[in-house]
Amino acid sequence: MDLALCKQEKFNGVLVDFYRDENNDVFMTREQIGRALEYKNPNDSIRTIHRRNIGDSYFCVSDYFYS
Repeated sequence: MDLALCKQEKFNGVLVDFYRDENNDVFMTREQIGRALEYKNPNDSIRTIHRRNIGDSYFCVSDYFYS
């Protein structure tokens, strides 16, 4: 998977990076999402949410990142 930075924007006061892959799908880092949502442990909190929702087409989390 090749990711390219496509945009940087402030979200809830946090500068967030948006990346696109070759399929034009958009990605963000767990750390930045968690910080923007003001979680105490941003990376761990978002990882927990992702693991709970792998395979949920509405949430659209891939198990690619857990191999």
